[in-house]
Parts: sequence; C-alpha cells; structure tokens
Amino acid sequence: MSFRRLLALSIVFSIVAGTAGMATAAQVPVVVAEGPAAPVPNVDGTGLCVATKVWAAPASSLPQTADTFASGMNAFFAANPQSQTMAVHRAPFDLSNNLNDGRTMSYGDFVGVACSQTGQGGCPFVITDPTTAFGTRARGFLRVTAASVGHPIHFGVYVDDAMSLTVFDGAGKAHAALVRPPQLGVPTWRVTNAVTFSSPGLYPVEILSAQITEHAALEISTFEGTFTDFERAANQAPVVNLRSSGFTLLDSTDLFQSEEGSPSFPELERCQQCDRELAGKPGNGGCSAGSHCNAAALCSPCVTSMFCGPSCSPCEDGAKCSSVDGGFRCVAVPADAGTDGGPDAASPIDGGTNVRPDPERPDGSTVDVLAAPAGAGGCGCRQARGAVPSGGVFATIAVALGVFGRRCARPATFSARRCPRRSRR
Repeated sequence: MSFRRLLALSIVFSIVAGTAGMATAAQVPVVVAEGPAAPVPNVDGTGLCVATKVWAAPASSLPQTADTFASGMNAFFAANPQSQTMAVHRAPFDLSNNLNDGRTMSYGDFVGVACSQTGQGGCPFVITDPTTAFGTRARGFLRVTAASVGHPIHFGVYVDDAMSLTVFDGAGKAHAALVRPPQLGVPTWRVTNAVTFSSPGLYPVEILSAQITEHAALEISTFEGTFTDFERAANQAPVVNLRSSGFTLLDSTDLFQSEEGSPSFPELERCQQCDRELAGKPGNGGCSAGSHCNAAALCSPCVTSMFCGPSCSPCEDGAKCSSVDGGFRCVAVPADAGTDGGPDAASPIDGGTNVRPDPERPDGSTVDVLAAPAGAGGCGCRQARGAVPSGGVFATIAVALGVFGRRCARPATFSARRCPRRSRR
C-alpha cells in the first residue's frame, strides 16, 4: 500500500474516531412564558397519539441538522399520510426494538420498566425490524401541575438514532426543548435540557424520531431538582444513567389527547393526527364531522362553546354547547339559569360527565368515552391494569385525589397522583 493511501486512511479513521468521541454543547434552556392551551383537567390522561411511517428514501435524505430536523420530519409525515399507522401509546414513554446482537444499545436506561418487558428495553416500536428505516411522531398534551411551575423541569432522552421534543404554549408558539439530529458514527445519545413553565395547565407537545438501522430506542424522562444538563454519546465518559440519576419515565397519565382531558375516541387505543396549520382553527380541520383539529394537532370531539356540534362552530350570544337528543349543539341559556348543564358540562374539567359524540356515527349519537373498555394501546401495556372505570366513578376518584395544586417531594414528577399519601389533604 502506498504512502498516500496510508495517509488518506489514517485521516479518515481519525475523523471517524473523533466524531465517535465527540460531545456537543448542552441544549439551550427553555422558558415557556405564555400560558397553557387548557386548564389542568381533573382526570388522568391515556397517552400520546403516535404515528409511524416507513422511510423508503435513502437514509442520506433524512434531515441532518438541528434547524431542519423537526420541519423535515413533519414534511415526511405530511407526504402520503395514508401510508402511516396511528395508535395511542398507553404506557410510560419508552420505545425500543429490543435488539440484542451482542450489544444492547436499544435497551436504554430503564430496562424492564415499561410494558412488563422484563430484562428488555421497553415497549416495542410498531416496526421492530432492525433493517427498516422509519419515523415516529407523537402528539398530545402534557399536564403541568401548579407544583411544577416556576422552576426548571429537566427533560431527559435516551435515543437511537435521532429525535426532537417541541412544547407549544397557549398562543401556539413552538419551543424546542430537545433536538438531537442524526450524526454519522454516533447513533446513540443521552441528552437533557431544562424547561420552565410559568403557569399550570395542558401544553401541546410533539416528539419526532428517526430510526435508520440496527438499534432503535426512544426514552423520554423527567426530573425536578438540581441537575447539570448535558449532551453526550451514550458510551462517552462520564456515562450518566438517567434512571440512576433520579429521572422517571414520562407516564401516559400525564399525557392527553384533548383540551378537555378526554380521549379522542371511545376506543382508547384509537387516535388521529391532523394538519398543524389547521390546529385550533374553526371548523372540522380535516377531521370527521363532530371533531376538530385541536391545539395539539389531534382530532377531538367538538363539545365546547368554542367548537360545538357536527360543524365545530363557536356558540354565539352566550349560548352553550349542550347534549341534546343524543348530539351536541349550541343552546341559548335563560338569563336566570345557573352554570349546570352548560357548554362544557360534558367536560371532565368542570366535573361533568364524559359523554362525547361518537365519531363513527355522524347522526349525532353519543358515547361515554371513559366507560369504554381499555384497548391494547400502542403495545397493549396497560391491559393488565384492567378497564378504565366508568365516567362517574373515574371523576369521583380524580376529585378525591386532588390532582390540582399538590406538591410532591423531590424528585417530583408532573402527576399529583404520585404524591406521597401524607401530602394529600
């Protein structure tokens, strides 16, 4: 071999080795100054809506930079949307293809925690073939309680190959909480960043990920307390295991599909994403009659005074959205009427029933969404916990737990249901 070839190879190996050992600067902390899209509901959530789609183009066409990753992945999902599958992930947010080829890079930091995958990485992705490239997009609302505002919440991710986490405020402004684009030679990363919320409520979130080949992992966790954020290749020293550092997986009970806190469909595993440009706009926004494209860019029932009935039109002149003859429509309220039975009386936020229009029946028929049996969810992980209780019992339990404004001991998580028993009063 000639001296020139030896020199060229040594340069290539030096570049690859340098890339594999490279840590990038920490992410920029985020402050969400605007308020939420909706108040904190008095029920637990059922999880995010996760779309999955095969990446058929060359892997080199994946968005490669922090500035283009989220927009590029969203453009990928917008093209030929019929080719993607959607389901509610009703478990802690830990996805993996659980590949063990002598290496377990897909297992992450929370081995054996989610989906009862004892000794394995977590809940399976929809696609687990290690040779198939694909993307995922998870959407919904994140619950932030009064105990979690005014100080940093550290979001942590273990990912192979690439991901982004975006938080939206009530005005629809996007805040890039985490961005880890794909990088040649370094497929597996741990990244953390701090997000501070100014007000409690439901905030729209979007999680995008890209899988190229071999190991696939996407764990999202949180921690409240003192922590130094970082961004490093997973095997680069010092290796900081997020679970050992006190982080806990983002749980489905803190994740919702509508501003009212209710599921999108009577079948709890079903969901439908919509065009973000139509999010929060009047009308159906590409969703079926009786549903609209909400602030999280998910289709949800039109049962409030802002979005009411089959056309999802706003109620005018003080009218309220009410259940009438099996459907929802705007109803004038007498001047001497109280607040009972009003527009959002069907909303768990106001402690009412959980009756919603049935999206499968455009005649206006309704269904109690929380009385529906629990579905398989993204990977069937929640079935062991049994069916979701009926609306009345569920609402009663939620009120008894006092999900608004309870402070948990550190390290805290979003849901007050995790508060120690002594703190509930």
